[in-house]
Amino acid sequence: MVLDKLNAIVSGAYELEEWHENGAVLRPPQVDGRALVVNGTITTIFHNRSQTDKQITAVLVGNYVLGNARFAYRYQDTAIYTETAAGISVSRKSLWEGMRSFSASVTASGAVQFCSDAGQQGFTFTLAGFTYWENGQTLRVWRRCREG
Repeated sequence: MVLDKLNAIVSGAYELEEWHENGAVLRPPQVDGRALVVNGTITTIFHNRSQTDKQITAVLVGNYVLGNARFAYRYQDTAIYTETAAGISVSRKSLWEGMRSFSASVTASGAVQFCSDAGQQGFTFTLAGFTYWENGQTLRVWRRCREG
């Protein structure tokens, strides 16, 4: 696939639609989030309010590299706020070290599929949004935000 076409499918602003956790599917307002994937930068912000006694807000800022057959990304700046009855704690610990790398392919329907080198994580992008999965299980579903 031509890189410009690949970038057009991946690049955009997204709104969290579903958060899959422990067999449950959570939706706004229990969980809420935005992701921005544009011009080599990736920013993800989400709120998990599914537990009244433990609420989490994460702000993740990083970069990505997109090529004809590869996609890689990392978060360079991480802030995870956890609010409990005891107060608010903040973690700035990286979620992982280095870039997460994926092979890129295009499905028969025109979706862009990124699969980790170990095959355990991946993304599927369409013009409507993207899905993040691990070990074959959907974890997050994001809807592309409308322009204008």
